[in-house]
Amino acid sequence: MDDVLREYRDELKAIERRVAAEIVPGRRGLVIAGLIGAVVVAMLLPYPHAGSGWAVFGQDLHPRFGPGVVFPAVFAHFVLVFGILASGLALLTRRWAFAWIAMYGTALGTVIGFLALWSRQTPTGGRPPRGTGTGAVTEPVWGLSVLVVAMLVMAVLWVGLVWSRANVMPRRSDR
Repeated sequence: MDDVLREYRDELKAIERRVAAEIVPGRRGLVIAGLIGAVVVAMLLPYPHAGSGWAVFGQDLHPRFGPGVVFPAVFAHFVLVFGILASGLALLTRRWAFAWIAMYGTALGTVIGFLALWSRQTPTGGRPPRGTGTGAVTEPVWGLSVLVVAMLVMAVLWVGLVWSRANVMPRRSDR
């Protein structure tokens, strides 16, 4: 009898660990999925120093190296890795670890996105920005602006989703 109860107890602990490692995205997950689709489409919009956000991945940025080029390129990579891939993987697998990765990646990506917008708006001290013929402040490109807003909303949604389950995670002693 004790062996049967021990087996049930072990089985219930295994189920509890499996359930605790999952997220339940609910409405936030639906909005995040919509944002992933919007981000994919927004990558088609005009982007700094490239035809579109997707064109950044095939470009050699070394000849035009500078903050106005680096931040938008790094941000495009963050959008791809965390805004599309990690967020999609977290929603598909519903795993806690992927949700944390998506949360941190989209939050850091948002900061880098704001730096990319800032680098596009900063005067160059009389020198013309690389790739333009004037010394004026360069206009933001709409694709970059839309992506920054989408990543900000996605980061806020991921933070809310991850923090709502923070007290359910099993402690190390329970494992």
